[in-house]
Amino acid sequence: MKTVCSLLVLLSLTATARGMEIRLTLEELALSSEQIVSGTVVRVESSTTEPQPGIFTKATIQIKERFKGPTSDSTGQLTVTLPGGRDPRGRYRLYVSGVPELKPGEEVVVFCTRDKLGRLQLMGEQGKYLLQGGMAYRHGLQAEPAEPVNDFLNKLRKIVNDQRPSAR
Repeated sequence: MKTVCSLLVLLSLTATARGMEIRLTLEELALSSEQIVSGTVVRVESSTTEPQPGIFTKATIQIKERFKGPTSDSTGQLTVTLPGGRDPRGRYRLYVSGVPELKPGEEVVVFCTRDKLGRLQLMGEQGKYLLQGGMAYRHGLQAEPAEPVNDFLNKLRKIVNDQRPSAR
């Protein structure tokens, strides 16, 4: 009985914490992000060799368009580190609430910042938009209705351009 009560308390705390997610507008996501790119997820690899204990997943995106961030990367790729994933031996999987999954072959727009170790990471649950079937889908608990990809990308370009300091 004690175990069941503990589990119910844990589940209710998890639901409450997830319910308190602050929904950011596209403008707020863009302003808060260090890098924003669109592209195709080309590789996803999990490891347990990070400087912290646990399982981490590195997802590599072949960049189609860079909206914000440094353009000096000669590989044309962006790698983000996500907490969680499957251990390299396939024995177990760690799911982390609020962390979107990136899958090879997905067309995405990602909003990234750096963690305390300097690794690029997604802007939480809202840091991924899936581009599929001509529509842009926002990831997250409070997902918005999909909108046409071209409309979404044009809106994002305008937001990022409006946020750049004007040359004086």
